[in-house]
Amino acid sequence: MNFWRKTIGLLVIFTLLLSFTGIALTTTAAEAEYNEAAMKDKLAKAHRVLAMNGHDDWLYGHMSFRVPGTNNFWIKSSTQSLDGVTSDALILLDSDCNPIGGSGLKKHIEAFIHAEMYKARPDVMAVIHTHPPNATALASMGMMIESLSNDAVMFINDQALYTKTSALITNAEMGADLAKTLGKNRLLLIRNHGIVMVGDSIEQAVVAAVFLEKAAEFQIICLQAGGAKYSASDKEIERSRNNRISQTKGMYNYLESKVSLD
Repeated sequence: MNFWRKTIGLLVIFTLLLSFTGIALTTTAAEAEYNEAAMKDKLAKAHRVLAMNGHDDWLYGHMSFRVPGTNNFWIKSSTQSLDGVTSDALILLDSDCNPIGGSGLKKHIEAFIHAEMYKARPDVMAVIHTHPPNATALASMGMMIESLSNDAVMFINDQALYTKTSALITNAEMGADLAKTLGKNRLLLIRNHGIVMVGDSIEQAVVAAVFLEKAAEFQIICLQAGGAKYSASDKEIERSRNNRISQTKGMYNYLESKVSLD
C-alpha cells in the first residue's frame, strides 16, 4: 500500500514539475506529422504557386511555416524571388526574428509580420505576406472583399482592413499592431501595401491567397462596369465556403503540380 502511495505521489510531483517548466506531456498532430525536409520542400513550392497566381513582385513578398510546438518559423531569404525559392535557401528564425538555423542568407526586414502573427495566433501554422495588385487596390480604396463571386465567399466575415500606415513593417511593435487588427480573421488587407493571409496549414493559406486575388480582380471588374447588381446570400455564402474548404487539399495539389523546383 505504501509503495503505491509513494508511486502516485512521485507521479503527481513529476507532472507538476513538467507543467512549471513548460515541457509538454502530449504531442500534437502537427508535431507528430512534422517532417522538416518535406515541409521545406512544400514551403519552397508554395512560394512558386503564389508567384504563378497573381502574387509575384520581384524579390518582395514572403511566406512562412511555424515549427510545431514553437514560435520559430521557416521563411524565404530576401535574396530570392517568389518564383525562385529553393528549400536549401530557407532561413529558420526565432520569435524575435533572430536567425537560428537554415541557409544563413539575408532575412526579410518584414519578418516581424510573421513572428507577431504566430505569437498572437496559436492556431496559425502558415503566414503569407504579398502584394497582389487587385487586393491591394481594393484596400487602398478602403474596400474589403464582397460576396460577388464564389472565390470571395471564404473571406466574408473573415477579414479586416489595416489603414494606419502603408509603411514596411520593420519592428515587433508594428507587427503586433497588424496581428491585433487581424484578430481571429484569416485575411488582413493593408491599404497601399499588400495583404496578410494566415492558415492552419501551408495548403490552406496558399489556396485562400489564390482565391483572394481572383475575387479581388472580379470585384474590380464589377466596379469598372458600374458596380454589381447581385451578391451571394448568406445561405449561398455558407454553402460555397464549406465546399471550397473541403476541397482545399485537392486544389493545392493541383496548383503545386504546376510548379517545379528544378
